Amino acid sequence: MVTLKSVRRCVGIGFFLYWLYAPIPLWADTWPARVQDIVNAFAEQHPALVHGTDDQRRELTRLIAEQVRFEFGPNWGRKRADPGRPLSVDVICTESPFIGWDFQIAGGTIAQFPEHVELVGQVFVPVDPVDHLQAGTPTPSPPIVPDLGPILSRLEALETALSDVRTQIGDIRTRLVTYDRDLQDVRSGVHVLASRPVYARCRAAIFGIPVSCRLEP
Repeated sequence: MVTLKSVRRCVGIGFFLYWLYAPIPLWADTWPARVQDIVNAFAEQHPALVHGTDDQRRELTRLIAEQVRFEFGPNWGRKRADPGRPLSVDVICTESPFIGWDFQIAGGTIAQFPEHVELVGQVFVPVDPVDHLQAGTPTPSPPIVPDLGPILSRLEALETALSDVRTQIGDIRTRLVTYDRDLQDVRSGVHVLASRPVYARCRAAIFGIPVSCRLEP
């Protein structure tokens, strides 16, 4: 018999499975430490650009992006919201994965190790590699390694949840077999009752009980 408790359990498992398949962030939240050093260096050299107009802040972003491009390779650049929009005021980004970092907080404060933002649907803009800081030989771009910890944890939880689901499916299958057997018994009983002869054409009744009747199939 399906009970309210079993229904609630199935609903709970459904929500759990939804949580398991929820999007998982694969990439590091912040940029490499060297990128933070580059941002801080340009901010110290050009305080007027930090606190300037949008165009002046875009100039600061260009300097930063070109230096990062020089040191880390062509995967780094700038972005615009769509092909018809101007370049972002204070975001540098990577093309793969297409994520960016807003290095300036309102009021002219330079962010320290900001979290990344997803840029799906926007436009990556390459920049020239320019060594504005005279850093010398470009630094090989460090690989952005996916964090597999959350994925492995969710896969383990998914395996446990699926095991519980299989157990419940087995219980349901057993119950269905029992219900089918009970239904066959009921059908057999109805057939027996239907095949029994009944009294008919009674000639009289005594205290409501029919008498002098004939049996008919």
